[in-house]
Amino acid sequence: MKIDIFESEFRSGKHICFKDLDYVDDFDVIAKFIDENIEVQLIDNIDGIWSRYRTYKLDNIEFNLMYHEDIGNCLRLPLKRDHRYDKKGYELLRNIGKQIVDIINAKTE
Repeated sequence: MKIDIFESEFRSGKHICFKDLDYVDDFDVIAKFIDENIEVQLIDNIDGIWSRYRTYKLDNIEFNLMYHEDIGNCLRLPLKRDHRYDKKGYELLRNIGKQIVDIINAKTE
């Protein structure tokens, strides 16, 4: 099974989602990868009944790792950012998503 990323467009902006990493247990796998392999600052960690969020900061850009039972796991920019013109933020999310799936896919080959 090859893990991949894809983008979903919402009113709140783009979400960089993980194909075949869409369960709540996969949230911990992704969070562990980010914590151990990317020099980020953890800002917040919220565990809810139907969703989980971790807020990180990297290169002065805040982003969220989010799990929601209807969406799965994804990376997104915080709602307070102006998403329409944030090319640098979305490029950062794509790069992090790609690093995650490349490492996971290499381990499962």
